[in-house]
Amino acid sequence: MIPDPSIELRDFRLVRAIFQAGSATAASKLLGLSQSAVSHQLRSLEERLGREVFEREGRGLRITRVGERLLSLSHEVLEAVVDLGMELQRDSACPTEKLRLATQCYTAYHWLLQAMTELSHQHAHVRIDIVPEVTRDPRTALADGKLDLALCTGHSRATGPIASGASLRTRWCWW
Repeated sequence: MIPDPSIELRDFRLVRAIFQAGSATAASKLLGLSQSAVSHQLRSLEERLGREVFEREGRGLRITRVGERLLSLSHEVLEAVVDLGMELQRDSACPTEKLRLATQCYTAYHWLLQAMTELSHQHAHVRIDIVPEVTRDPRTALADGKLDLALCTGHSRATGPIASGASLRTRWCWW
């Protein structure tokens, strides 16, 4: 059989459990699997790698250099997976809000990206979408509900929420 070096998360869990428990039988209790399922998974991993992960010693197993490498990586990989799961769970608990914006002048985009980065760090739940296709007339796009924020220069004759006169002060500009 040609080795297939793919390694799955369950392989990392398996190696760690066998190392901690000292045998496939004891590892099966840690993993909530039958002893034969643990043996089958170990055999499958070793076939895919083309190398032994554990050497059989009587009724026990002794880890090989390949197994030690997998064991070492298992701590990093499994911890990263747990961290990612917690992060995704946190993110799903925090609703994402979307801010659609455009600016009338392409030259504003150089400072706008820096401002967006800072806003993203301060308000991780806000996703900012730049809508470049309305750059020629962002005021109309704002009035039509295609934007949440239009950064424009000059004055507008519009009234209400689109009226001019509001000033935006950032480190980068005054309007």
